[in-house]
Amino acid sequence: MGVSRRKSSLLIAAESENTFKILRSIVGAQFTEVLHAPTMAKARQLLSSNRVDVLAINTPLPDEAGVETAISLSAHKQDTGILLIVKQESYSQVCYKTQGSGIFVMSRPLRKEQFLEAVQMILVMQKKVTSLMESNEKLRRKLEDAGVISRAKCLLIEYQHMTEDEAHHYLEAEAMDEALPKAEIARRVIFELEAKYEPD
Repeated sequence: MGVSRRKSSLLIAAESENTFKILRSIVGAQFTEVLHAPTMAKARQLLSSNRVDVLAINTPLPDEAGVETAISLSAHKQDTGILLIVKQESYSQVCYKTQGSGIFVMSRPLRKEQFLEAVQMILVMQKKVTSLMESNEKLRRKLEDAGVISRAKCLLIEYQHMTEDEAHHYLEAEAMDEALPKAEIARRVIFELEAKYEPD
């Protein structure tokens, strides 16, 4: 399964250094960066300071099992895909707990091919999720800018007695003259007119 060339990172949360080395050797060159956290606390610290595409947790960890934290992270850190590696006897219970969370669960003993395929699949899915999140953020900013521009036009019409076309052209001309986005000009217009005509 192909993986895009964008820089990608894997964080392996595993108590044992040897387990980390084995899992890192399996993924090979699939990731440009592979980090190790021997505890869940260290994993959280690395997640807060690094962009991580995939988090693989070999449970349990010395400070906690890791399952509850994984569920919490899946809800609040949607730009990171999560893989839980659990004991065979815990597999069904963990699958039940994580149902609907988007967390991928595997049981030990791991087969190298299965682990590599799972990590590759999560990485590809995560890149699609990230792309959708970026598109949604761009759309949100566009809608926010449109609302600001609309508000500025209304104030220009109300207080400067412009027509809608005049207000539109005024904002465009100011943006062009100052080489600034129209929304930034609109925010300034709102600030100035509200301060002048709508003081607290």
